[in-house]
Amino acid sequence: MLLTTSRKPSQRTRSFAQRLARILGWTYINRGKMNLREVLIEAGGPAAILFERHGNPARITFLDERGHELGYILFNASFDLKPVSLRGAARSARSCPDDLHTICRLMGLEHDPSVREGAWDIRPAGDYRGVMELIDSEGRPSGFKLIIKDIRMGE
Repeated sequence: MLLTTSRKPSQRTRSFAQRLARILGWTYINRGKMNLREVLIEAGGPAAILFERHGNPARITFLDERGHELGYILFNASFDLKPVSLRGAARSARSCPDDLHTICRLMGLEHDPSVREGAWDIRPAGDYRGVMELIDSEGRPSGFKLIIKDIRMGE
């Protein structure tokens, strides 16, 4: 999947997008002045666009190759600027409750409870829909976390 940002993102949003793409094994491109059509041509398949609110990453919208919205995730991001140690791309979710399974589908994550490191831990979280936390190569929380406020699938 290709990940890019909305136009004129803040440095924090660009950094987050680059790290998220690297963690998930996605391709990141700097959007510059590209319109949505040019982004989809560059992607050659599904794409994700990261939008911000008040200079912070806040929404990922997923599009199919024709530009139709597949769905979106609204979130608050929490991430340290220290490097995350992973042995490969984190494309598995070791936990993904049924009511949060949409996240796994939109992001292309495999649900594999046997994975103990380099995976996502997705769980319910009080006032929010859930928390999506990256587990590093030592099996500990890495400090890279998405606090999920809402999830929607496209029509």
